[in-house]
Amino acid sequence: MKIFISWSGQRERAVAEALREALPDLCVTEVEVFVSSKSITKGANGTSVIEANLDASDYGIVLVSRENQDAPWLNYEGGWLASTLSRPVSTICLDLRPGDVTSPLAPRQATQFESEEDMTELLRQIAETANPSIPPRAFNTLLKSVWPSIRDSWKPDKAHSAGEQNQRSEQDMLAEIVERVRNVESELKSNRTTPLSARQQDRATAERIEFEAAKVRALVSEVAQGNVYLVEHDFGATPPRVVLVSNPEASAADRDRAVTAVKEAHPTARVTVSHIRPLTEPDEHGLRKFVVDQVEQHE
Repeated sequence: MKIFISWSGQRERAVAEALREALPDLCVTEVEVFVSSKSITKGANGTSVIEANLDASDYGIVLVSRENQDAPWLNYEGGWLASTLSRPVSTICLDLRPGDVTSPLAPRQATQFESEEDMTELLRQIAETANPSIPPRAFNTLLKSVWPSIRDSWKPDKAHSAGEQNQRSEQDMLAEIVERVRNVESELKSNRTTPLSARQQDRATAERIEFEAAKVRALVSEVAQGNVYLVEHDFGATPPRVVLVSNPEASAADRDRAVTAVKEAHPTARVTVSHIRPLTEPDEHGLRKFVVDQVEQHE
């Protein structure tokens, strides 16, 4: 079985390399684990090698952290892995909750790295996928030998306080919740009324759209210096519809660059930009309430 591990960032790289060392031992069978920092030979065309391994992989693992979840390359690899319905893709949340994930993999069942029980279940599923005949007792014994190296590979960034880790605005979180509820309702309705083959096609289309959204989301964040966020979209509509939110630190130039980035990717898109301003001072946890101060429409 071929496993592709997607990562971005030096701390995340350490976890990817620890998993690369541990998984063949855990699976007790021939397993090829691709980690770009270790699996690309000197002089090779890195991009071509990565894309070939993305195509050939049977199982995907995406390491997501607060620092890297908006990284364009991580979203590119994650979207590629998720675009094939038959390929399992596991998201491992290193220092954030599954509900904080905003990438295309947000709907996927995520694993909490800090929970040994959660990680054990994920590693067991991977091992059983690679080697269905592995005895449970053998897996448990092997896990005891490799788990410390996996656990200790992640070095949390202690510079970030609990307050700093929870600075997502209420508007941002509300928009995410609304979108997820809509996705669930749509899937439930599809399950009741749509034949299986058509349902699979619809899901593939939805994942391609979300992959496109991830690219635009990363681009907006990059050009606006992280001060403008894509919080809602409908790239399947005609014309496409995009909702952006600018935080209190965003300048007019940040907003203009964000709108221009969306328009360059989708010239006919209708873009709404909501300005956010703080309604209260931060409390003892660093949290504060926000209000929509102004809304711009760009046809």
